[in-house]
Amino acid sequence: MKIALMKLGLNEKEAQIYIAGLSMRAFTAAAMAQQTKIKRSTTYLALSNLIKLGLVSETFQNKKKLFRVEGPESLKKLTQRLRRKVIEAEGIVEEMIPLLGNTPSIKAEAPQLAFYEGMDGIKNVLLDVSASEHSWYFFGSSTEMLKKMTPQDLEEILEEGIKFRRKARNPKIYFITDGGMIQLKDFSQPEPSYREVKVLSETIRASSALVISEDRLVILNFSYPFAAVIKSLEVVEVVKVMYRLVWKGLKQPSR
Repeated sequence: MKIALMKLGLNEKEAQIYIAGLSMRAFTAAAMAQQTKIKRSTTYLALSNLIKLGLVSETFQNKKKLFRVEGPESLKKLTQRLRRKVIEAEGIVEEMIPLLGNTPSIKAEAPQLAFYEGMDGIKNVLLDVSASEHSWYFFGSSTEMLKKMTPQDLEEILEEGIKFRRKARNPKIYFITDGGMIQLKDFSQPEPSYREVKVLSETIRASSALVISEDRLVILNFSYPFAAVIKSLEVVEVVKVMYRLVWKGLKQPSR
């Protein structure tokens, strides 16, 4: 399994840490260093790289930073982002999923908090949301988002997001945002049946946004780029009710 992970772009230490983490619910960097006999400084660096790849997430418990290895599905998403050797990478992941699926798992406690740093973290989370077969809801400033994200980042999210949504049979998605959204080519056209947008008359100044999807609430920040994901059905249901109240209260019809 280590060799297969290295073919996906992980170095030997990252692959070793990922494999060890599969059998651990949540762990500190020190615990992982002790488990793998890898220097703590090297362990921190490897975990940081795995977070950027979307294979590991950060969480906090009693003010202590913990790490959690994401499930086998995160490897599928990684292959979607690799621009080189895509066919070979997808084949490797398909071979690995049955092996990873046999790893004993511990029932997750709710709510769970995961933290993804950097613009790569934001992109991974948004593409994960785009792959959902359920409706999802966005609230925030598209104007600020366009200021902070590079054209390359936006193009990647839009193009790959469309592919994921098509594969998920285009569930209905909703946006409450400001006028920045209209600057995007895909949003300047008449709205397709799977999307509804309500544009606010004023610009939202905060460089943050909320995304509600299935059983998770996503908080995005574009100034100090990160994505925080709260996985809790109860939290999502409450926020979804609030979103629908705001939606109904907006007199402006959908575009």
